[in-house]
Formats: sequence, C-alpha cells, structure tokens
Amino acid sequence: MDCPDYYAFLGVPRFYATQEEIRAAYLAQIKFFHPDAGNVPPLIATDRTQVLNRIYEILRDPQKKRAYDEQLAASIQRENQRQQAEKEERERQERIRAEKARAERRKKIVWSCSAVAAVLLIALVAIQKIVTSDNTPGTASQPQPGVSSPSSTPSETLSLDELAKKQFGTMGSIATPSSPALTPVNRPANGTIITGAGLNRVAPLEIKTLDKNDYYVKLVSASTEKTVMAFFVRGGFSTEVDVPLGTYILRYATGETWYGTQNLFGPDTIYYEADDLFTFEDTGTYYSGWTVQLYFTTNGNLDTDRINASEF
Repeated sequence: MDCPDYYAFLGVPRFYATQEEIRAAYLAQIKFFHPDAGNVPPLIATDRTQVLNRIYEILRDPQKKRAYDEQLAASIQRENQRQQAEKEERERQERIRAEKARAERRKKIVWSCSAVAAVLLIALVAIQKIVTSDNTPGTASQPQPGVSSPSSTPSETLSLDELAKKQFGTMGSIATPSSPALTPVNRPANGTIITGAGLNRVAPLEIKTLDKNDYYVKLVSASTEKTVMAFFVRGGFSTEVDVPLGTYILRYATGETWYGTQNLFGPDTIYYEADDLFTFEDTGTYYSGWTVQLYFTTNGNLDTDRINASEF
C-alpha cells in the first residue's frame, strides 16, 4: 500500500480502535522502545520512538484521525484493485496457456488422422495399379515358327482378399494380438479420493450426477497440464470433496462397468473436458468453490468437449 497502516503498527483494530485502545498500545510500545529502556540498539530505539510519537499525534486527534482514515481507506481500495487486476491477468494467462495446449492436442489429432488417410490413399492407389496391371490386355503378336503363343484368357474381377492371395500367395493373414479380456472390479465408494489425498485440500467442490453411469473425475493444472487430483463419483449420487487451491481443467471419464484406474470403464469409456477453467482461491474470508452438475440442465452454463483417451 502507498499509505502506511498505523493501526497495524500499533496492533489495534483498523478504523474502529477506541482512544483507550490506541493510547494503551502506544504507551506499551513507547515504554519498550524508549532509548533508556535498553531493550533494542539506540538507533532502532530512537527511530521507533519517533515513529510512535508521530502515529499517536495523528490518531489521538479526531480531525487528523478522520483525514488519515480516509487516506488509508483509499489506499486499501487501490491495493485491492491492483491485486484483483493481477489475479485476473494470471487467470487470463492460464486460460490462454490451457487453450493453446488444447489447440496443440487437437492439431496432433488432425495430423494423425491426416497421416492415416494418406496411408490409406496410397494403399488404395497401389491396389488400383495392381488391378489395372492384371486386367490390361496384352499386345497381339504374330506367332513365330517353333514358338507357342500364350492363349488369351478372359479378364477376371477379384475381391481385395482374392487379389492379395494372387499377388502375395497364400501366406495367411497377419495375426494381430487380441486384447486380453478385462475383469471388472469393485467400484470405489462414492467420493473416494484416488489421486491427491495427501495434498492441502481446503476448497469445496461438489459433483452432482443423475444417471446410472459412474464417473472418474480429474483436476488438471491449467499451467502444467499435470493431474493434481482424481476421485470417483457413483452414478445417481452427489459428492463433496475438498481440493487444493489453484486453477484447473476439469476432465472426466464415464461408463457403466469399472475395471480399475488403469482401464477405467473399459472400451466403452467416454471422455470429456470442460471448456471453462475452474479456480479455487482464498478470498480472505472464505475458500471459493464450485458445484458441477454432470447431466443436462436447461440454461446450464457448463460446456464440454468429447476427447480421446490420450488427451485424458
């Protein structure tokens, strides 16, 4: 602040300290810091005594105190505005970083899809060339004495499987390993903290659900993209958990059958990411929190995007 807080200096309530409280605090400190008391070095004692006398001179006089209170209140307001502006700027930068990270992930997905499409296109062109080569009629030539000419056979239409056998022989199809069968496990209790239980969790987060599907909810740091906390919510129930202070991306996976934290809800798992960031902070008087409804609500304000397992 650009105005010193004399009340804090004396250790009395700001603005509302009585004259008796101000005088008692002044006398206690002036007694301790007086140069003759020898409690602190002489230079510190002299400086502190001068400051205390100046403070008391202002706060003991009603008119001077009123003018000082107005000055202090304006200074506090400016400081609060400055801190609020810094906080909003930090949140804006975190949103920008999070949006850039999401854009980069989507770009990678697009490139991956493009690469797959290119491979398929090349394979299709190669197959077309093979088919064209097989079905192109040969050039007629005049039979030469003592040389037998090949008999012409009608062109044939082959399926891709038959074409592969013709070109590469009957080597059999390449075996692809089948995915091992997943075994369902018992669902965690509603509200079970799976990751981050040992953190300093002070801000409230409530998750509400209605359907039969269960939910695996993650809070991901908006600045580092690392998972900070994860917990389980049973379908049709609500749960309240305390989370660490910070700004997070909310992601959740949902499904009917639980296969554990490694496989989540198996091949039927559906993944989502909320568009908005969630900030949990200490306001000075309370910890701010959120209530999130993971079901359709008329006039709801939570937009989500489907994401894939790698993004989750």
